[in-house]
Amino acid sequence: MSEVFIVTAGSYSDYRILAVFSSKEGAKAYTEKLSHTELPISRGNYEIEEWDIDIPAEHWLKTVICMDKEGNVIEAWLDDNNGWMNSGFDSYGDLVWGVETEDRNRAIKVVNEVRGQIIALGLWGKGAEVRQIFGQRMVK
Repeated sequence: MSEVFIVTAGSYSDYRILAVFSSKEGAKAYTEKLSHTELPISRGNYEIEEWDIDIPAEHWLKTVICMDKEGNVIEAWLDDNNGWMNSGFDSYGDLVWGVETEDRNRAIKVVNEVRGQIIALGLWGKGAEVRQIFGQRMVK
C-alpha cells in the first residue's frame, strides 16, 4: 500500500483539504510556507493526515463486532476500513473490534478469542492498555 499526506485546516463545517502530497516532507514544507505567509489560510492550524491509497481488495471490508464481557454479540456491521472509532470499548463498556473479513461468523470467533485474552489480562474496559498490547488489531 502507498499513502498520501493531506494538509487540512479548520474544523467541523470549516474543515477543508488544502493540498495532497506524496511525501510527508512535501506536506511539512507546504504547512511551513502557509504558517509564514502574511495572510495565513487558517491562523496556522494546519494538520497533516496520512491516508492509505490503493488498499488491496482483501482489506476493503472489515466486520466490526460489538460484544459484551460475557461473549454475547450486541451488534455486527461491515465497515469500509475508514476507522470507526479510536477505542476498543464503547460508552456502555462493550468491546468493539474489527476483523478484516466479510464473514460474520469468523469475525465473531476472532473477537471472542480476543475477548478472552483481554479478560485474562485483567484489561476489560481499559482501551489504552488494550491498544498498547494489541496495536493495529484494534478498530482504528
